[in-house]
Amino acid sequence: MGRKVGTWRKPQRANVGLGGHLVFRGSVSCLLAVMVGFLLAGCRENKYFNSEIQGFTELVLAPGMTITATNRNGRIEIEAGQGTVRKYTWEGATREVKLMVRYSRYHGSLGIYSPGDVAFAEHHGITRAVVEEGQMKFDSEEQALAWLNEPYQIDILDRVYNNDGLVVGWGRSPKRKQLNVDVWQIYIGGKKPMHLSGADDLAVSISSSAAHAGEQ
Repeated sequence: MGRKVGTWRKPQRANVGLGGHLVFRGSVSCLLAVMVGFLLAGCRENKYFNSEIQGFTELVLAPGMTITATNRNGRIEIEAGQGTVRKYTWEGATREVKLMVRYSRYHGSLGIYSPGDVAFAEHHGITRAVVEEGQMKFDSEEQALAWLNEPYQIDILDRVYNNDGLVVGWGRSPKRKQLNVDVWQIYIGGKKPMHLSGADDLAVSISSSAAHAGEQ
């Protein structure tokens, strides 16, 4: 970032135009950052952008449950706290994120999410998390497998799943200082599957024998 406005000194005559322009841009950048911060804070208190679980919210995890998943990006643990709080542990660090609820379906999901608007302490260059949790409902296994094999699921998240239809995908976007995590429970015909082609029960496990919060 450029020089602080409070400590700016008048540049030499030869650099007046350039120096003044740089200070102006820095001032605008700071003002925009403050405005964005207030807007994002306000969004999380809005009637339709908050963390209050609704009767229609489709969760995967109940408080105290922990999912462990391993893909080509390594191992990650997702622990459910109270409400929409989730703890993500990867590469020896744990970061807590409070997700927001969805009030309308987004790409099939009526679960919870965080768009990465809240920063946390840096770990290996990562300062925020873009995360999803919800239920994905299909009429057939073919539909479910088609969704699981979408390029985004494979290339970005390297999703792994077990025969119960529990899906976890995760990865990093270093240029965006971003952790990406998706947690899904697949339903086929209104029920959890008993077998899914390509499933790996060793890649995704859950620490509790209790049923998932969204079971129907």
